[in-house]
Amino acid sequence: MNNERVLYLILAYNEEGSLAGVLRGLRDNAPPGEMVVVDDGSTDRTGDIAAAEGATLISLPVNVGIGGALQTGLLYAARTDASYLVRLDGDGQHDPADVSVLLEPLTNGEVDFVIGSRFLSGSTGYRSTVLRRLGIRLIGGLNSALIGNRIRDCTSGFTAMNKALIRYMAPRVADEYPEPQMIVEAGRAGFRIREVPIGMRERDAGKSSIRWSDSLLYMFQVIIAILLTATKKPAPREGSP
Repeated sequence: MNNERVLYLILAYNEEGSLAGVLRGLRDNAPPGEMVVVDDGSTDRTGDIAAAEGATLISLPVNVGIGGALQTGLLYAARTDASYLVRLDGDGQHDPADVSVLLEPLTNGEVDFVIGSRFLSGSTGYRSTVLRRLGIRLIGGLNSALIGNRIRDCTSGFTAMNKALIRYMAPRVADEYPEPQMIVEAGRAGFRIREVPIGMRERDAGKSSIRWSDSLLYMFQVIIAILLTATKKPAPREGSP
């Protein structure tokens, strides 16, 4: 990728049991790049491990949630002029060997936003409840209708974007449910989006911060948030009149 700079953004909250493996996996299996860990107010040794493994550490003083942590990473990427950003979680479920699959359509100039999908043909390893799968399909159907592009996995945390989308999204990440809302924002602003199949693994350690015991309420809240996002006029892109 010549002089193009890749930034790996890992959002982590109390991931001391898995973070080292994620960072080592990136070093061993992904193209060279800067590893940036946003420690979202962890109460364990997550930040110490990130620093010990050579990652750039951004420590948030309190737990602000996925939206705030993601925006922190995007703002850092924009300000440091990253060419590409790959976001993955700190729990070890995303395989660093799939990074090249996400980056290829970006580096070839084919698209602006790549989503690692758990539901495309060729995807492996993902298991979930029937209710959760139904919710993801409903959200995906709504998103697809709003942007005119079928997206099956609108809640994926394994994504990649180019410089133009980094700069566009950095100031406008949603506090709640940023993944599906980002797809609506990007699609309605004319950015090109593609899904690619990925493999999912079991968490290396710890427990998910997301609770699906109240999945129906979650689905309702996400749908309302998406519809509200769709009512907003897309912000102008850089270089547009």
